[in-house]
Amino acid sequence: MSEIYKNIIIIGRSRCGKNTLATKIAEVLPYHMIHVDSLRDTFFKIFPKLEIGVDTAIINKKFQKFLTSYLKKMKTQSHGEFGYILEGLELSFENVLKNFKNEKNLIYGLGIENITVEKYLEQMKDNDTIYDWTYNLSDNDLKKHIRSELKHSKEIKNFCLEHKIPFYNTAQNREKVLNEIIDHIKENYKYFPTKPKNITDVDWKLLIEKYQSQMEEVLNRLEKNYPVQYLIGNVDFYDCFIKVNENVLIPRFETELFVEKILKKMEENKIIKPNIIDLGTGSGCIAIAIKKNFDCLMNALDINEKALELAKENAYKNHTEINFMKKNMIKEPMDNYDVVISNPPYVSSNESVGKETKYEPQNAIFAEDNGLFFYKNIIKNIKVSKKKPKLIAFEIGMNQGESIKKLVEENITMYQVQIEKDYQNRDRYIFLKKIGD
Repeated sequence: MSEIYKNIIIIGRSRCGKNTLATKIAEVLPYHMIHVDSLRDTFFKIFPKLEIGVDTAIINKKFQKFLTSYLKKMKTQSHGEFGYILEGLELSFENVLKNFKNEKNLIYGLGIENITVEKYLEQMKDNDTIYDWTYNLSDNDLKKHIRSELKHSKEIKNFCLEHKIPFYNTAQNREKVLNEIIDHIKENYKYFPTKPKNITDVDWKLLIEKYQSQMEEVLNRLEKNYPVQYLIGNVDFYDCFIKVNENVLIPRFETELFVEKILKKMEENKIIKPNIIDLGTGSGCIAIAIKKNFDCLMNALDINEKALELAKENAYKNHTEINFMKKNMIKEPMDNYDVVISNPPYVSSNESVGKETKYEPQNAIFAEDNGLFFYKNIIKNIKVSKKKPKLIAFEIGMNQGESIKKLVEENITMYQVQIEKDYQNRDRYIFLKKIGD
C-alpha cells in the first residue's frame, strides 16, 4: 500500500520540450504542487492561467502563508495578476523542506547534466523551447545562460543526493521523464484523483479548483450520486450565472428550451412590455433569463423563503430587476398578468426518478393528483380571473399533455392549446394562447 503524501515539491528545472512538469500537474492538481527554483527570485501563481512555465511557484494555501511572511518584510513589486517579483528573497531548498518537514511530501529534483553547452543549445532550438525572455539573446548569451543552468543543476543534484531525493536529468528524453514522474505521482499521491466518467472536463476542473485538498470527500459524494451542480455551486443557464444549492431544483436543459420557446411565443404574438408572473420560481432562472432577453415587468413567487433568498441573489448577480414574492402559487390571483409562466412540481408520487434527485427539494419535484395538482389550481385561478392572460406557458411531464389539454378545454375555452416537444422528442411544454388576441 502506497504512503499518503500531502504536497508535491518540484525542485529545479521542470521544462520538458514545449511543456513543463509544473503546468502538466497544475492542469489536474492546482494548489497542491510547489515548484521551487532558487536560481531566480521570481514566483508566480500560475493556475488557472497556465502561461508561465519556468521560475514559477504553484502555491497551495500553506505555501502562500509561508511566502506572505516574506512579502511583509521585503520590498515587492506587483507583477500583474500572477504574483510578485520579490527583491532580496532567497527561498532556498532548505527553507522549503524546513517549512514542510512535518508533512509527507513527494519531492522530485530536476536538472540537466551529461550534455555539452552546444548540444543543449541545439536541442532548445530544435524543440522550440527557447523561453520568451531569451528570444532576443545572441548564441553567446544563451550559452552563458545554459552554463548557469548546468551549474545550478549540479547544486540541485548534490542537494537531492544529500537528502535522498530522486533526481531526473531532463537534458534528454524530456517527455519520457515528465511521464515517469506524472505516473509516479498518480500512483502515490493522495490528492491526484481520477475523473469519474460521468463528469465533464470543465466540471472536473471547477471541482478541483474549488475543493483542492477535499477531492477525496468530493469523490465520495459523487459516488453517492450527489449532484455535481450543487458541489460547484452554480450553473450556466441561458447565458445567465445561476447559483444553486439544496434549496432549489437544478435547472435542466429542457427548461432552457422552455425559456427559448416563451421568448419566441411573445415575439410572434406581438406581446409588448408584458406584466409577467413566474409561479414557483425556485432559483429564479426562468424569470432572470426572460427579463434579460425581453422588455417586461417581471414578477416571481415561491413559497420557500430560502429559495427566494437565492433567487434574489441570482437576480442581483445578473443585473435584473424582478419583483419577488413569498406566496403560495395556487392562491395567487391571475387578474393582473399578461403572461403566466410555471414549471411547477409535476412528478407523480409513484413515478421513478433519477437517483441524484433525492438531494433536491422533494416538494419541488412531486405533486399530488398524478402530478396535476398545480396545473389544476392555476387553471382554476385563471378561470375565475376577470382579465385573462394573453399567454400561459407550462413545462409538463412527458405523459401529461393530453390531461392538461383536457383541463383547459373544460375550464378556459378561450385558449388555443399547443403541446410542444423537448430535445428528446417528448411532450414537455404546453402553451395557451388567448383566442382573439
